[in-house]
Amino acid sequence: MKKDSYIQKFIRTIFILTLVIPLQQKCFHKNAIKTDNSSINSSILNAPKSDDLKNNISLSTTNSPENYEKELASGKKKAVRIEPEGGFVFSVSNEQLQMLSEKNPAFTIQARLSRGIENCEADIESYQISESKQSNFEEIMGGKMKPDSFLIAKKEDGKIIAIPYQVNNKVAEKIKLLFSQLEGKKLDKNDCKEIEKVIEADPGMPLVNFAASGCWQKVGEIQKAHLFIDKELEVNPSNPEALLAKADILLSVKDKSRALEKIAEALFYYPSWEAPRKYLNIKSEIGCKIRSTSFDPKIFIDVNKNGVVIAGYLKSQKWLEPYALCKAAFRYCPSVRTSFGMKAFPYKLSLFEELVCLEITAKEGKDLSNADENEDENLKMLLSAFNNDDLIPFSIFEIIGRLNPNYMKFLPEDIKNMVLDYIKSYIIVDEKGTKSCNMQ
Repeated sequence: MKKDSYIQKFIRTIFILTLVIPLQQKCFHKNAIKTDNSSINSSILNAPKSDDLKNNISLSTTNSPENYEKELASGKKKAVRIEPEGGFVFSVSNEQLQMLSEKNPAFTIQARLSRGIENCEADIESYQISESKQSNFEEIMGGKMKPDSFLIAKKEDGKIIAIPYQVNNKVAEKIKLLFSQLEGKKLDKNDCKEIEKVIEADPGMPLVNFAASGCWQKVGEIQKAHLFIDKELEVNPSNPEALLAKADILLSVKDKSRALEKIAEALFYYPSWEAPRKYLNIKSEIGCKIRSTSFDPKIFIDVNKNGVVIAGYLKSQKWLEPYALCKAAFRYCPSVRTSFGMKAFPYKLSLFEELVCLEITAKEGKDLSNADENEDENLKMLLSAFNNDDLIPFSIFEIIGRLNPNYMKFLPEDIKNMVLDYIKSYIIVDEKGTKSCNMQ
């Protein structure tokens, strides 16, 4: 870590304190569509021209289910762009889980998906796309975000809810002044005491205790560093920077086991974060590293000017065709959603959608894998999760959490523990990367 990384981190953050924004349930803008029963088994056509793809966003926009159904019924449009509400829905019913664990789940799920598509008023066609830059997977999933340290998860009436931290503007101004004075300065104990004085004005503010801990660690006061990092984690237990700092402190006193636990938690709350990976590479004496490969499906879903859905996948990743088609069907075909017991409107990305689409993709990918010696790394990851009954933690960590880590704060405890077990078993690995690391 650089000498003043804690201070500089805090200064960058403190300027947004007076502009703290509640969690925005980001709309997942993409166009809507039209489908027939050829969807999942649709023929593979040549890649559309780039000019056609540029024209794919010319359809009108509506948020109203009534307007959507009216326009489809009148035949005015094959497809209407839908602006879905909210973010990921994590809950999966026992009935849905039972369906996913049936003897031949992929076949059963695909049959149900196809029935839903038969009742839909749209066309979905699959295409090969030749350039990875054409993938809009992140965009259709809401875009990649960073965790918000000022969004606190609290339990209320048995539910986990988001509470934006209410910042005291006067305290924020004092903090900005203090940390602007400390920037670039070689820290000493008096500086750490000045940070403590600021904390007294608002001890519950996220990141302030984190900054104090960093200061005390820099001047060699490990016990005080422990104290303030623990206070930070009391205020905001999902702060990945604080969890990694705690791991660093634990390693300084030779507590490898607890340090790796904290690194696993840091990854849980920020799955795409590179800092834990770099940290373990530096700390080679631990004998562990973090797997570098992440699940990155290169798919493209859009609506062309004729109102037909394009579900694209890379030519080199034919196994992704069912995933792209399945995602397109869930996104733009209300009868698909209702066929699985979901609400027709509003459309929301869901854990269940990911489980269904990954289940089908893994089943078809397994056949391709058996015939291909040069198996795709992404397919290997998916098949490993599928074969080990780990699709739930795989979906949450590799897809949902990487794109919006804020949702990781609101997982039920049993699901959180399931994902943490996945991280410890498959993400934190030995130096050869062949098996899970000994965390003792």
